[in-house]
Amino acid sequence: MTWGEVILSIAYFTLSVVFLVSNIFGVPGNALIFLATLGYKLVLGSDQFGWLPLGIVLALFVAGEVLESYLGLRGAKRAGVSRKGLVASFIGAILGSILFAPFLFGVGAIIGAALGAFTGAFVFTLVEERRLGKAVEGGVESAKGRLLGTAVKGVLGLSMILLSAYVVIT
Repeated sequence: MTWGEVILSIAYFTLSVVFLVSNIFGVPGNALIFLATLGYKLVLGSDQFGWLPLGIVLALFVAGEVLESYLGLRGAKRAGVSRKGLVASFIGAILGSILFAPFLFGVGAIIGAALGAFTGAFVFTLVEERRLGKAVEGGVESAKGRLLGTAVKGVLGLSMILLSAYVVIT
């Protein structure tokens, strides 16, 4: 590696870690990691970073997004939350993440997403079922699913970075 490639690699991995952490704040960090990886590959060329590792990084990114959404809704669905309640839970997670992002140095976005998911599922289930216990169960399962989905997305983002490091080092 030339000094230019070393400096580019350090910048790429530093940015990737920043993007990974940005997931906590509700920023689409894994998408940014993929775009940084694509840029890194285009600058260095095929000799240093091939298309296959880039495709795997893309697959990890897509899997993270799909699993985050799926896990966020799965628990609520198992608890019997209606389709409207699932939509409200999904929208509530997004709104909660945005509203709470300024708190706790941005970590409030995770708390806000869980609270928003809980609130959306809880309110719609309470209105439709008129049973407090069922509404609480739906809200709790929705919040747990949202937190699990965020954690899985983070692990897949870390996997994207580790794969890229392996490709660059070997």
